[in-house]
Amino acid sequence: MPNNDIDLEKFDTLSENILGVLTEANQQEINRFKNKFPDVPENKIERILDRAQVRNDVNIFNMDSFEEVHAELLKFSNGETKRIMDTNGFFKPKTGKISEKNLRIIESLLKYAYDDYISGEASEIIPNWNTKRTEGLKTGITEFKSFNDLKTTVLVDDKFKGGDNFDEVPEDDEGNHEIIYSDDKLILVKILSYESSVKLCHDQGSTGSWCISFKGTDSSWTRHRDQGNNFIFLIPKNGSKYAINYKDGDVEFINAQDQLEPDPKVIKDYPQIVKPLKALGIDIESLADTQLEETEFETDKGKFKGYKWSKTSQGRSDISGKMTVFMDENFDYLDIEKHNHPGMMIE
Repeated sequence: MPNNDIDLEKFDTLSENILGVLTEANQQEINRFKNKFPDVPENKIERILDRAQVRNDVNIFNMDSFEEVHAELLKFSNGETKRIMDTNGFFKPKTGKISEKNLRIIESLLKYAYDDYISGEASEIIPNWNTKRTEGLKTGITEFKSFNDLKTTVLVDDKFKGGDNFDEVPEDDEGNHEIIYSDDKLILVKILSYESSVKLCHDQGSTGSWCISFKGTDSSWTRHRDQGNNFIFLIPKNGSKYAINYKDGDVEFINAQDQLEPDPKVIKDYPQIVKPLKALGIDIESLADTQLEETEFETDKGKFKGYKWSKTSQGRSDISGKMTVFMDENFDYLDIEKHNHPGMMIE
């Protein structure tokens, strides 16, 4: 009979040796790449090598320039294309659920193409991609400015237009959502379930493009809730809605395009939300005051007096570090430097 006893000490030593060999081989590959293409930022090298490993039909070290490497890695290989696409450029199957293996191929490309891509989000956009192609979308899947722009294009059916069903947010006694404030101009709804997140994002008022409200998958909703994030939807009678993300006293306003919005700008437009949010422990008025600085600055359009508003983002996938927004005295954005929208800089 075989001996099923395992020497754990020897097993651990063997595992450490294997990991050491793999780590050393990986570092040698990184060093080889740095020597070949010294101008490429170091924080991008591992992602490049990961994509090249998936694209095992091409040897990047035989290429003359990184521009050539980049152009090649931004494409599906002939084998990948044949596997995942039909002759008209639709992902297989044209309708129905795409296979896990095909999703992994698509995810490899998206992870390489977009700095703001989060693992797993391919499964959330691909079901709608073929529909958008049928409706006339011509842009290639790696040709958007960011993955956020790709999501907005693919997932939002009726971009940011006011809806006619503002008054149809129902009361709920099953724990899916809670109306915490309403008047003739807006409704504030605390979102307590994925089902209400989807319904109130897409069916009431204007449409949003938030990952927590993607149709067909609750993975983003579950991830954010597990991280302790809570959500309130601000649904106006006229204009775009906001998702209010709050956690441990901190708060962020996320507009319909899934971009951060400065607290003072939202307060100016909707001052009636201050008291009901404060009752939930969300003091947006004092937060906005501490982040706001009067300033004078000069742009290519002339000199301006206005405000500089800064904040370190909490839990945003598309922004890391300190966000600074420049606004005039009416809290309208100034066209300074662009990130996701005018007037924004990321430090």
